[in-house]
Amino acid sequence: MRLSNASCRRGGSRWAPENIDALDFEFTEAQVDAIATLEAGTSFFFDHRDPEMVTWLSACRLDS
Repeated sequence: MRLSNASCRRGGSRWAPENIDALDFEFTEAQVDAIATLEAGTSFFFDHRDPEMVTWLSACRLDS
């Protein structure tokens, strides 16, 4: 897996080449396999349509 296909916006900064170089690496097959084991099948984001989440959210108070 290669992640070096990035592009700079026109008139980018003087750091653009260095920033792009940071993406010039490859994962080994073992690393890809290790990353795949991290998939938990759940999202870090909640569903705003979930009734339990709506109830919880509506009970939150930021000013107290």
